[in-house]
Amino acid sequence: MDASAAYEEHLAAAQAVENPMTYRLSADLALANLQLAKKYVVEKRAQILAHFPLLDITQFDSLGRLALGLKFAALQAEEGPSDREIDQVLVEARELRRKLLSTVAALATAGLVPKEVHAKIAQGRGPRDAAEDCVALAQVFRQAGSTLDGKHAVTEDEVDRTSLVGSWLLEHLRPAGAKRLKGPKPEAVRTRDQMATLLTTRYAKLQAVAHYFEGDGWEEKVPLLMTRMAPPRQDEADPATPSPNGGGGGGGSQPAPLPPSGPKPPVQVAPPAASAS
Repeated sequence: MDASAAYEEHLAAAQAVENPMTYRLSADLALANLQLAKKYVVEKRAQILAHFPLLDITQFDSLGRLALGLKFAALQAEEGPSDREIDQVLVEARELRRKLLSTVAALATAGLVPKEVHAKIAQGRGPRDAAEDCVALAQVFRQAGSTLDGKHAVTEDEVDRTSLVGSWLLEHLRPAGAKRLKGPKPEAVRTRDQMATLLTTRYAKLQAVAHYFEGDGWEEKVPLLMTRMAPPRQDEADPATPSPNGGGGGGGSQPAPLPPSGPKPPVQVAPPAASAS
């Protein structure tokens, strides 16, 4: 999904948050940890629905898209990027465009993608065309779904990155001679904070569900959003020492209390790095 589309999908729900938290998340780190949490929802889906019939499990299903929307909101709330930063991202965008476009050309030759789709994207020349092409190329792979599995070397991460870089450039590229904006708009900062609060609140519900089923092992299944390394194995942890990130307690007939996440240091979300792929 395009980052801007994910943002629009969750914008109304985020703006309904009345008292947002101060932004202290890294959307990139949250996206990484959500990959493990997403697998847990798939594995436990039947049990979750059986034990919590009133729970809206679609909120768990969309956590990854919500984090992607938060990434876009965080970019919106940043001070306008410098020309040098834009140029760095543009270099990455052109490299991604080149790889994905050559792959689409090969797929079109093989009859797996319409030739007119490739021809239309290949016409672009300027910086804004490169950004638009990145978004369009990502959409080609996403629309094809599993029909192209095993037929090309482009990874899902590269597709997501191409979409994100293209969306970011479309937001920040300026016409020649246009002045660079100074400082983020207050409404963009508030929306970012609201979306971060929405993500944290919904993820906390999933953590509580994992605690209910897994007891002390909940964090291995649904890690803290800002966890940077795998949690310790239960047989290696000191049972007499409480975890600073919460835990403890087992499953049972009643849902376990939500494990505290503890304070988190502020983490600045930077614009897409030129060297990432």
